Amino acid sequence: MATTALTLDEIYALAHDAMTANGCNDENASALADIVTRAERDGSHSHGLFRIPGYVKALRSGKVDGKASPTVTRVTPAVIRCEGHGCFAPLAQASALPVLAEAASEIGVAALSLTGIH
Repeated sequence: MATTALTLDEIYALAHDAMTANGCNDENASALADIVTRAERDGSHSHGLFRIPGYVKALRSGKVDGKASPTVTRVTPAVIRCEGHGCFAPLAQASALPVLAEAASEIGVAALSLTGIH
């Protein structure tokens, strides 16, 4: 079997293009492309390009909304909730992380609940 070496920029572009071609907006496609690229960079191939066909299948079947935007709410000073509204998990995580870090910095501990994600 022949293999093709790709740069990290090429991996990002391939993942991003695959996601936008199958219904993702730029926000969702960028979050997925970023996580796929980092997985490939770190040698975690099972979470890299390998996942693209499954992501595409989830989009095409309607299991995931490639245009959904998560809503981040600070429920208490230490509890953050992120409702994904059907988006992919990487976008929800990226959206909630700054709020989670701020809460942990302010009071020393924080927890995050992610719901409505794939």
